[in-house]
Amino acid sequence: MTANPLFQRLLAALTHSPPATDPTKQFATLAGRIVQFCYNPEADLIFEAWQRRHSDIFTMDGKSLDEATRVRLFLQKLGAASYEEYVNYILPQTPQEMKFDDAISTLKDLFGPQQSLFTTRYTCMKLIKNPKDDLATYAGRVSRECAKFKFAECNENQFKCFIIVCGLQSSEEAFESSSSIKSNRIPTASSRSWLKNANAC
Repeated sequence: MTANPLFQRLLAALTHSPPATDPTKQFATLAGRIVQFCYNPEADLIFEAWQRRHSDIFTMDGKSLDEATRVRLFLQKLGAASYEEYVNYILPQTPQEMKFDDAISTLKDLFGPQQSLFTTRYTCMKLIKNPKDDLATYAGRVSRECAKFKFAECNENQFKCFIIVCGLQSSEEAFESSSSIKSNRIPTASSRSWLKNANAC
């Protein structure tokens, strides 16, 4: 008995494998969703923030791409100056020889914040509201600076030392104390007395 033609068409539709994605078209589609990276640390335009914004494109939407193609995808979105600096930095290796994770790590180091972690934290502690900003804008600045502070990497004694430095009224005292802290004389968690160490700052 001949099967019903309608049934055959339905069966064929259910068992038909979807066509393979054209890698060239997928590359172009993903590239069109990524904005160009232009390094500007003064405006907080650093590679880590750019990569975080587009991470899903590389790790989820582009997971079917091979590693070399994913590397080529984000390198295509580096500005000319940034790309040239990166290529020169990794010599004698070429961009094609770099693994995806290694390339990302290198770019984070190369195009990261110009301020030291100490300066970033000190800036956060001294943050004040601009009279022209509304409360929402100020709250946004606080959130951004606190994220850069990296509280998880700052122990209690180090934080107390920052409070001391920020509370000093004399600029000379503040400079001497901050210089001591930056020269690795920050109190450690194993210190018997954070105050004793703070006096040495």
